[in-house]
Amino acid sequence: MMGFFVARTHPRADPLVQELTARGTHPMALRIFALFACAAALEAAAAARTGFRPMLHDAPATNQQTWVDALADFGCAGAVVACPMSGGFTSNPANLAVMGEFLARLREAGLSYWIYDEVGYPSGAAGGLALEGHPEMEAKGFYMRKFVALDESKTFDFRRECDADKIVYAAKYALKPNRSAMGEVDWNSCRPVDFSADAACATVGPDEVFYVFSVRSAYEGSHLVHNVFSRKRSINIMDPKAVRRFIDVAYEPIARALPEAYAHAGGVFTDEPSLQTCFAFRPEAMWNWALLPWKEGLFEDYAAAYGGERLERLLPVLFEGGFAVPEVCRTRVRYHELVGRLVAEAWAGQLSDWCRRHGTRFSGHYLFEEFLPYHVAMYGNLFTVLKAMDYPGVDALACTPETYDFRTGKYIQLAVRKKGTRGAMVEICPCNGLEQFKHDPVGNFRAVASEMFLSDIREVQSYCQPDFAAYRNGALAKEYPSDHGLLAPAYNGIFSLAQAREANGCIARLVSALGGLSPRCSVFVYVNVNEIQARYIPRNWGRPMFEPDACEREMIIAAERIYNSGHDFMFVDDEDIATAAHDAQAVIAGLPARVVAVPPSVVLSSATLRALGELQAKGVKVLFLGSLPQLGTDGEALPQALLARFSAVTVEAVDEAVRTADSGFVFSAPSGKVLHAEYALTDGERHYFVNKNRQPVMVTVEASIRPEGRFENLVTGVVGRWRHGEPLELPALGAAVLDFKTGR
Repeated sequence: MMGFFVARTHPRADPLVQELTARGTHPMALRIFALFACAAALEAAAAARTGFRPMLHDAPATNQQTWVDALADFGCAGAVVACPMSGGFTSNPANLAVMGEFLARLREAGLSYWIYDEVGYPSGAAGGLALEGHPEMEAKGFYMRKFVALDESKTFDFRRECDADKIVYAAKYALKPNRSAMGEVDWNSCRPVDFSADAACATVGPDEVFYVFSVRSAYEGSHLVHNVFSRKRSINIMDPKAVRRFIDVAYEPIARALPEAYAHAGGVFTDEPSLQTCFAFRPEAMWNWALLPWKEGLFEDYAAAYGGERLERLLPVLFEGGFAVPEVCRTRVRYHELVGRLVAEAWAGQLSDWCRRHGTRFSGHYLFEEFLPYHVAMYGNLFTVLKAMDYPGVDALACTPETYDFRTGKYIQLAVRKKGTRGAMVEICPCNGLEQFKHDPVGNFRAVASEMFLSDIREVQSYCQPDFAAYRNGALAKEYPSDHGLLAPAYNGIFSLAQAREANGCIARLVSALGGLSPRCSVFVYVNVNEIQARYIPRNWGRPMFEPDACEREMIIAAERIYNSGHDFMFVDDEDIATAAHDAQAVIAGLPARVVAVPPSVVLSSATLRALGELQAKGVKVLFLGSLPQLGTDGEALPQALLARFSAVTVEAVDEAVRTADSGFVFSAPSGKVLHAEYALTDGERHYFVNKNRQPVMVTVEASIRPEGRFENLVTGVVGRWRHGEPLELPALGAAVLDFKTGR
């Protein structure tokens, strides 16, 4: 009975239960249904429309029904909607009333919605409300000042700089003799220097270095300034009190004024929050400091996390020094791992808990998810943060098949597996190469969406929007307030009515084909975040990090070779490797592992190296690309006896290993690049093909043990039969599925 009560009273259950009641379903059957209903099933049943959702942002104050009619006519699933941004955001009751009325109209029309949590972006400011009266909650970073005496003693009297909050540490170190004319710092020679919040003074002898560390706001030069929306300051997402303040001003007012708003929402969309300590986009601009993330109590947090070890004495190694030095490597990895955990707990974890208590899920996306160095610079460890949120998400900015980067979705897929969400969200936003995108908006949109579904994307939001301004003779032509910056209008009006319906129909067919399914593969590529953490040092300019170092570059090359050869793969982390090593069948994510490719690294966890050795002993092909690691994340040299079990290979060895790992299904596409993934069905298997080419491609399937199957063109929706020996024609810039029954 309790199961029936919960399902019957949950807002997402209402439409389905009412329909069953109207059909005369027996009350006992209703109870049975309710007992077995779960949130995921109710969501799937209630979501009758499965197209994309335009990013409307402001709930419109006028013509609300016309907006709803337009969304339905264009074939959209619904919309991503925010409380109106102007006039006080959530602090204005009139804004909340407008939002409530619009959400009610969407529900009445059978359209779904997600709630956007900010005034523009990045999330965390709530339009300025979050920091009103609470400047101490602003995003912070700490930076280093260095003073050297070489041939004679000097006295340095350092005073707090005008834009700094306070000094947090000062110390002297000795230089090692005979290393170079300058000398190398002896990190074990730390001698603390007395300091106050405003001053630190030290007499430095020959071959000594004096370091002072200060805290300041993380603002100028950050993503808070270099975006196309605003220049508002934001909270520190490592600080649980600051995040709680953001909840109080951005989330709670909606929940109080509109009690059912969140319970009916498909999710909450958070947009590109970050630590703000990494300078963004402007390599030609120099700043006075190179920042690392700071919060009050950081030193104590570090000591608690690492057995009482004090971070203070090794602060300089976070800013300088060769990463292969034991003290440097260990400290950097530990520091960035701690930052990742603090962000995961304070931001993603706290907001996810709040959303679940209010009947929805926390989602949205972060910043530069497709580049590992930014995982470290912006979040410490983005994978840790993603795994703490209810429903991972990503954005796609390069939205043509020629420019889309496969890592955009594949990195997120790792978090999807960990969370068991069977899906992730994408915001399709063609701001990189917008004019190229417009040459064939439907084809480009379709191609990118089809490829992203290879990476478990199942929910689509979009800035690539229908031409609302042309709807009903301009009834929805919209002028954006001045405080909206350049947000949204640049991407509006791309799809005509027919094009929007076509694009939404494609999304619906993709969801129908892959919704609820998880890919199966036997090839995995290890993501060595620790190597990136050990290498990372902050800069005082907006250094682009798009150019990967050797570790990431070789990993990308190997992964792309696997991917473009028509074989699916998954990224894996240390936890995956350890779990598989303890499994008798070497299973990763429920799938038997046959190949694990490891990028060239200097740094690798000793536990992961041992686990890889166990996998190799179980018959898994462990391929170290280019070179073997030398240093553990604890700073100790890796055991030579263990390293001797492996040998470095070239990337060509991956090709052969992948071919021998084939499941028995082989295809060829001589005239173009075709991507492929395999899924298990209850009564067979499904093969998903993505054609990235701008013309149809013929595929030959070499699967004699599967004499016939069902073939569906996901661009047109046309279904046909396939028989062995017949070629398959894959639609241009689109996807198709080929199904086989069990008992082949």
